[in-house]
Amino acid sequence: MSLSDLASLGTFISSFAVLISLIYLAKQITQNTKHTRALIQQGRVSGIAGQYLAMADADLATAWLTANGHPAAPADVRKRQFFLQCVAIQVRQDDTFTQHQHGLLDGDQFARSTRHMTERLRADPALRDFFRNSVIVNGPSTPYRAYIQELLSTAETPG
Repeated sequence: MSLSDLASLGTFISSFAVLISLIYLAKQITQNTKHTRALIQQGRVSGIAGQYLAMADADLATAWLTANGHPAAPADVRKRQFFLQCVAIQVRQDDTFTQHQHGLLDGDQFARSTRHMTERLRADPALRDFFRNSVIVNGPSTPYRAYIQELLSTAETPG
Protein backbone atom coordinates (compact mmCIF):
# COMPACT_ATOMS: atom_id res chain seq x y z
CA MET A 1 0.00 0.00 0.00
CA SER A 2 1.50 3.30 -1.06
CA LEU A 3 1.61 6.49 0.93
CA SER A 4 -1.03 7.94 -1.41
CA ASP A 5 -3.35 5.00 -0.69
CA LEU A 6 -2.88 5.47 3.05
CA ALA A 7 -3.67 9.19 2.70
CA SER A 8 -6.85 8.36 0.78
CA LEU A 9 -7.86 5.84 3.44
CA GLY A 10 -7.16 8.41 6.17
CA THR A 11 -9.29 10.98 4.34
CA PHE A 12 -12.14 8.48 4.01
CA ILE A 13 -11.99 7.57 7.72
CA SER A 14 -11.86 11.26 8.67
CA SER A 15 -14.87 12.00 6.47
CA PHE A 16 -16.79 9.13 8.05
CA ALA A 17 -15.92 10.40 11.55
CA VAL A 18 -17.13 13.89 10.63
CA LEU A 19 -20.40 12.41 9.35
CA ILE A 20 -20.92 10.48 12.59
CA SER A 21 -20.16 13.65 14.59
CA LEU A 22 -22.70 15.64 12.58
CA ILE A 23 -25.38 12.99 13.12
CA TYR A 24 -24.64 13.01 16.86
CA LEU A 25 -24.75 16.81 16.93
CA ALA A 26 -28.12 16.86 15.11
CA LYS A 27 -29.51 14.40 17.66
CA GLN A 28 -28.25 16.53 20.56
CA ILE A 29 -29.78 19.69 19.08
CA THR A 30 -33.13 17.92 18.70
CA GLN A 31 -32.98 16.69 22.29
CA ASN A 32 -32.02 20.13 23.61
CA THR A 33 -34.87 21.72 21.68
CA LYS A 34 -37.29 19.20 23.16
CA HIS A 35 -36.07 19.88 26.69
CA THR A 36 -36.19 23.66 26.19
CA ARG A 37 -39.80 23.39 25.05
CA ALA A 38 -40.59 21.25 28.08
CA LEU A 39 -39.06 23.84 30.41
CA ILE A 40 -41.07 26.60 28.76
CA GLN A 41 -44.25 24.51 29.07
CA GLN A 42 -43.48 23.70 32.69
CA GLY A 43 -42.95 27.38 33.50
CA ARG A 44 -46.17 28.26 31.73
CA VAL A 45 -48.13 25.62 33.62
CA SER A 46 -46.62 26.68 36.95
CA GLY A 47 -47.64 30.26 36.25
CA ILE A 48 -51.17 29.32 35.24
CA ALA A 49 -51.68 26.97 38.19
CA GLY A 50 -50.17 29.53 40.55
CA GLN A 51 -52.50 32.21 39.24
CA TYR A 52 -55.56 30.01 39.75
CA LEU A 53 -54.45 29.11 43.27
CA ALA A 54 -53.76 32.75 44.11
CA MET A 55 -57.21 33.71 42.80
CA ALA A 56 -58.67 31.11 45.18
CA ASP A 57 -57.84 33.46 48.06
CA ALA A 58 -61.17 34.37 49.69
CA ASP A 59 -60.79 38.13 49.14
CA LEU A 60 -59.77 37.71 45.51
CA ALA A 61 -62.53 35.19 44.83
CA THR A 62 -65.06 37.58 46.40
CA ALA A 63 -63.74 40.47 44.32
CA TRP A 64 -63.97 38.37 41.14
CA LEU A 65 -67.53 37.27 41.84
CA THR A 66 -68.67 40.77 42.79
CA ALA A 67 -67.00 42.44 39.80
CA ASN A 68 -68.67 39.98 37.45
CA GLY A 69 -72.12 40.48 38.97
CA HIS A 70 -72.33 37.10 40.73
CA PRO A 71 -73.46 36.53 44.29
CA ALA A 72 -70.55 36.59 46.73
CA ALA A 73 -72.01 34.92 49.78
CA PRO A 74 -69.56 32.68 51.69
CA ALA A 75 -70.94 29.56 49.98
CA ASP A 76 -70.46 31.18 46.55
CA VAL A 77 -66.88 32.11 47.42
CA ARG A 78 -66.15 28.54 48.54
CA LYS A 79 -67.56 27.18 45.26
CA ARG A 80 -65.34 29.59 43.34
CA GLN A 81 -62.31 28.57 45.43
CA PHE A 82 -63.02 24.90 44.80
CA PHE A 83 -63.42 25.49 41.07
CA LEU A 84 -60.08 27.33 40.88
CA GLN A 85 -58.32 24.57 42.81
CA CYS A 86 -59.77 22.00 40.41
CA VAL A 87 -58.59 23.99 37.40
CA ALA A 88 -55.06 24.11 38.86
CA ILE A 89 -55.11 20.32 39.35
CA GLN A 90 -56.43 19.80 35.83
CA VAL A 91 -53.77 22.06 34.27
CA ARG A 92 -51.01 20.19 36.07
CA GLN A 93 -52.42 16.77 35.12
CA ASP A 94 -52.67 17.86 31.50
CA ASP A 95 -49.01 18.95 31.64
CA THR A 96 -47.96 15.60 33.16
CA PHE A 97 -49.80 13.76 30.38
CA THR A 98 -48.29 16.00 27.68
CA GLN A 99 -44.76 15.57 28.99
CA HIS A 100 -45.22 11.80 29.03
CA GLN A 101 -46.59 11.86 25.47
CA HIS A 102 -43.46 13.74 24.34
CA GLY A 103 -41.14 11.27 26.06
CA LEU A 104 -40.02 13.72 28.74
CA LEU A 105 -41.54 11.84 31.67
CA ASP A 106 -40.64 8.18 31.98
CA GLY A 107 -43.15 5.39 32.44
CA ASP A 108 -42.57 4.94 36.18
CA GLN A 109 -43.07 8.64 36.93
CA PHE A 110 -46.18 8.74 34.78
CA ALA A 111 -47.57 5.59 36.41
CA ARG A 112 -47.07 7.12 39.88
CA SER A 113 -48.82 10.31 38.79
CA THR A 114 -51.66 8.28 37.28
CA ARG A 115 -52.08 6.23 40.47
CA HIS A 116 -52.07 9.38 42.59
CA MET A 117 -54.65 11.10 40.39
CA THR A 118 -56.84 7.97 40.35
CA GLU A 119 -56.74 7.89 44.16
CA ARG A 120 -57.71 11.57 44.32
CA LEU A 121 -60.58 11.03 41.91
CA ARG A 122 -61.74 7.98 43.86
CA ALA A 123 -61.65 9.86 47.19
CA ASP A 124 -63.09 13.18 45.99
CA PRO A 125 -66.46 12.93 44.17
CA ALA A 126 -66.62 16.68 43.52
CA LEU A 127 -63.21 16.56 41.83
CA ARG A 128 -64.47 13.60 39.78
CA ASP A 129 -67.51 15.66 38.73
CA PHE A 130 -65.28 18.58 37.77
CA PHE A 131 -63.09 16.40 35.54
CA ARG A 132 -66.12 14.69 34.02
CA ASN A 133 -67.76 18.02 33.17
CA SER A 134 -64.72 20.03 32.11
CA VAL A 135 -62.76 17.38 30.23
CA ILE A 136 -65.18 14.63 29.20
CA VAL A 137 -68.42 16.52 28.56
CA ASN A 138 -67.06 19.89 27.40
CA GLY A 139 -63.55 19.03 26.23
CA PRO A 140 -62.49 18.19 22.68
CA SER A 141 -61.84 14.58 21.72
CA THR A 142 -58.11 14.19 22.37
CA PRO A 143 -55.74 11.57 23.77
CA TYR A 144 -55.83 13.53 27.05
CA ARG A 145 -59.60 13.21 27.17
CA ALA A 146 -59.32 9.44 26.65
CA TYR A 147 -56.72 9.29 29.43
CA ILE A 148 -58.99 11.19 31.84
CA GLN A 149 -61.93 8.95 30.88
CA GLU A 150 -59.79 5.93 31.77
CA LEU A 151 -58.83 7.50 35.11
CA LEU A 152 -62.47 8.23 35.89
CA SER A 153 -63.53 4.71 34.99
CA THR A 154 -60.82 3.24 37.20
CA ALA A 155 -61.68 5.62 40.06
CA GLU A 156 -65.36 4.71 39.88
CA THR A 157 -64.68 0.95 39.90
CA PRO A 158 -65.10 -0.45 43.41
CA GLY A 159 -62.03 -2.00 44.95
